[in-house]
Amino acid sequence: MNRNKVLDLGGLDNLYAIGGNNTYNAVLKVGQPLGEFAGYQFLGTWKSGEATQAALYGNKPGDAKYLDVNGDHAFTAADYRAARKCDAEVHLWVYQ
Repeated sequence: MNRNKVLDLGGLDNLYAIGGNNTYNAVLKVGQPLGEFAGYQFLGTWKSGEATQAALYGNKPGDAKYLDVNGDHAFTAADYRAARKCDAEVHLWVYQ
């Protein structure tokens, strides 16, 4: 198994990589391994009884509900969490 760790990012604590659709999808964090994916933590969908709370986020019942880590009623990079690590094994098959 390949083990690695980010030691320094030039004074930054973390660095997000921008992927398709101008969304962040990977994160480099000091002390963590390379290859972590980042995203919002999905909590389910807003329920009918949560309509008032959903509206604070510009949502309505039935919309996706995510964890608002810092409680500012906006989903930004500050709410991203490491989703999983990518330590893919590489296999090579040669067909003749």
